[in-house]
Amino acid sequence: MAVVVSGALVPAVLLVLAWLMPSLTPPDLPFGVRIPAARRNEPAIVGQLRPYRRWLVGWGAVVPVAGCVLAGFFPDGAGAEVVGTVPAFVVLAVYVTGYTRARRAVLAAKQAGGWYEGLRQGVAADTSLRTSRQPFPWLWALPSVLLTAATAAIGAARYDDMPQRLPMYFGFDGTAVGFADKSVGVAFVPVFGQVALTALITATVWAVLRGRADLDPARPVASAAGHRRYVARMGAALLVLAAALDLSMLLAALRIWDGAGEIPPVLPLAPVAFGLAVLVVAAARTAQDSGPAAADGPDESTVEPDSGLVHADDDRHWRAGIVYVNRQDPALLVRKRFGIGWTVNAGNPRAVLLLLTSVALVVALTVAWRAPEHTTIAATDRDVTFTVDGTLTYGTVHVPAHRAGQRLAAALLLPGSGTTDRDGNQPPAMVVDTLALTANALDADGVMSLRFDKYDSGRTGPGAYRDDPGRIDMAAFTRQAEAAYAVMRDQPESDPRALLIIGHSEGALHALLAAHDVSPAPAGLALLAPQDQRLLDLISRQLGDQLDQLAAAGRVDAATAASNKAGITRAVADFRAERAADTSGLLPPFADLLNGLFSPYNSRFVRTDDATDPLQAARGIPPGTRVEVTCGTADSNVPCDTLPPFTAALRETGTASLVERRLDGVDHLLRPAAAPPQTKVLDPSVLDALHQFDQPWRRRA
Repeated sequence: MAVVVSGALVPAVLLVLAWLMPSLTPPDLPFGVRIPAARRNEPAIVGQLRPYRRWLVGWGAVVPVAGCVLAGFFPDGAGAEVVGTVPAFVVLAVYVTGYTRARRAVLAAKQAGGWYEGLRQGVAADTSLRTSRQPFPWLWALPSVLLTAATAAIGAARYDDMPQRLPMYFGFDGTAVGFADKSVGVAFVPVFGQVALTALITATVWAVLRGRADLDPARPVASAAGHRRYVARMGAALLVLAAALDLSMLLAALRIWDGAGEIPPVLPLAPVAFGLAVLVVAAARTAQDSGPAAADGPDESTVEPDSGLVHADDDRHWRAGIVYVNRQDPALLVRKRFGIGWTVNAGNPRAVLLLLTSVALVVALTVAWRAPEHTTIAATDRDVTFTVDGTLTYGTVHVPAHRAGQRLAAALLLPGSGTTDRDGNQPPAMVVDTLALTANALDADGVMSLRFDKYDSGRTGPGAYRDDPGRIDMAAFTRQAEAAYAVMRDQPESDPRALLIIGHSEGALHALLAAHDVSPAPAGLALLAPQDQRLLDLISRQLGDQLDQLAAAGRVDAATAASNKAGITRAVADFRAERAADTSGLLPPFADLLNGLFSPYNSRFVRTDDATDPLQAARGIPPGTRVEVTCGTADSNVPCDTLPPFTAALRETGTASLVERRLDGVDHLLRPAAAPPQTKVLDPSVLDALHQFDQPWRRRA
């Protein structure tokens, strides 16, 4: 949504307004140049409209598309906020260039043709506009007042129930990236904004109603009537815009007071779009109300005779047709020559003071609304629990040091097979902290993480399967991973656009399965020494490799190794066919392993795991996911030479990028192969792989 708003929607709206500008301008002021009424249809004027609009379409229409592409390279962070404004400024540059070209052409034709030579120039005034002023449209101001009062009342009623920290700074996509401690001054910033904007727009309408009318001396009566219609309609439209802005701020305030982590952009933009549409329609209806042709009825424009005067050529007071400078004119505001609304008289010190005050007010409101806290919050570990399928699961969220309100990329860490706990251990036999060390590596890059004790490990234990452990299956572990992903997503510091899953061994298979179902889909997957074959195929190969090693060492003869390999193959085939697996004749360690796997305690899990094809799971991940796959050359569980079919399946999904890393001398536990059994260390190449993987989502305090 951020890309659509900043890269395409705002530039598109600016393009439409620029395209409409000539139609919203009085006919005697084409591209801001004063001309006699008789010259309205000069070829030099009519001929500039089409090139001007063609220029806008030809160059400007490219900007929204380019803006989406450009913003797509900066999905979040400060870079997105800077880049997101570029398309709008480019459209403004295209508009100014097209306007300047057309204006110069009209000015050249006017000077070359001597359009004002021999004409009687004059200035008209209608004293009734002073003695009988257009009344202020108080009824149209009422919605703004009521909305502001309602916002203040709702805020006062809800103040005690508001969170202690309120979101105050939002990115382009509406995600809160800055918070402030609750106080009256912080909580009521939206109300203060409503009061200031309502007062500013109300004062503008008041000044416009009392401003100088630029009348056509040829038919001043009809022109004065047209001026009254113009200021009445535009005043009402401006007050409608004020109400729309107040409604936007009310809707934003409700989300802020709820402590919501985001404000959907459509929520505040929809009322503003309506208010702008009303303003444009009002301007279009009254664009011609500067002269006799604009009279609503035939009587004013046909009964009043032409005085024979033409409007004085006052181009000298307009810089580029945009900035009005006339020290002899006491008016504060004058109607714009090109487009909608009014501009200040830069030659009047009071008008300049009014402009500077308005700018200062807008800046102050912007700073008050958007200024984030820059307090650094120290890194912390936070215990979390969640329930899935009736089992209370225990986990740890690690949050790196970060600025207050900063959103961080978040990675779910999934352990390998067996009773592996949240730290990557199976105590007391294996205490190597594989996942705890992974969390520390991510911390260095400002990436938060969640790891948890899966079934039969740590504080979670067997959970709902305590009375019937043989009931657990592969899908139960995947559901547990998906529930953990939802907990991670909902942490106040996590960035929903940068959710990651890092799976080790069997955990990599669960990462693939979960990626298909979780919401939002993960932005990236790191598959470390992944299970790349069906479970029993993997175990058969591992046992076969062990038999080859025994034969090479002379501990068994070749015939015994071959017969055991054949026996393992038969036993696996029997189990898959749901026949009693015959392990007789196998060497005791191999027979005991298979009998344990095929026992009632494990058979359901083994059967459902074996039925899960990692290649098929790899083909099911969402397109556009960034994927990294690692293998260690010293890994006997998942050797590098078995990975090609797995990575080929990943390529079929249309991943955003697929990086394969072959890690020399790294074992299955991601350590140097020579490391002692209980050494708590990750190989440097593993750390480098993790840093390369999380590079697009790094957030440092």
